[in-house]
Amino acid sequence: MKELSSVSNPIVKAAAELKQKKYRTEQQAFLVEGMRSVEEAVNCGIVKQLFVLKGTKTALARQAAII
Repeated sequence: MKELSSVSNPIVKAAAELKQKKYRTEQQAFLVEGMRSVEEAVNCGIVKQLFVLKGTKTALARQAAII
């Protein structure tokens, strides 16, 4: 997994655009937040890209299990 550290990164910008309905419709994509919701989306096979924020050891262990 590669680390994205710049807000000027095109991937970060595209993800930020998804806050607006216009871009969600254009890109046919949406953001899912929260560990449980992400787990459900991954299990359903609807995940195109996965962004993971650094967190606690417990959260990192759960994230590793998903990926």
